[in-house]
Amino acid sequence: MKPALPFFPAAALFNPALLWADFAMKTTEMLISSGQVIGARVDQMARAGATPNARDRKEFARMGSEKVRAATESSLAMAARLQSMNGNLWLRAWQQWFGGATALMSLGASKTWGQAVQRQGAVYRSMARSADTASQLSNATARLAHSGLAPVHRAATANARRLRAKR
Repeated sequence: MKPALPFFPAAALFNPALLWADFAMKTTEMLISSGQVIGARVDQMARAGATPNARDRKEFARMGSEKVRAATESSLAMAARLQSMNGNLWLRAWQQWFGGATALMSLGASKTWGQAVQRQGAVYRSMARSADTASQLSNATARLAHSGLAPVHRAATANARRLRAKR
């Protein structure tokens, strides 16, 4: 089985900006490949005219099945990623909420200045964990986008290479 995200560097695993930049590059590559494929197929349709030969008919039928396959693979990959992502994010949000509420209540119940200062640190740490969770949400969303793009990118770039080789 292939790794879920084979096309971005390991450093991107820890930096959402790199994940999004890689996603933009892959999207651009996919769009360029799609333009080449569309151009080649429209040219083939124009040359075939009203009486396409067997090779032309095979290529025209392939267009539809490839799109359905890529869309299905993309949907399944995103559904699988969302399924695991939602549970993890829900658990983290719940933990963050309880941790923050506990820290705030503890701060409010402080009886001395020293207790208040110490408990204020707990509130700060709770807020820092929430910021970390928000960063992880961006990371998880970028990975979700990569999951959905991968099958479409793979199909478009493979078609562009195949159709270039035919010429």
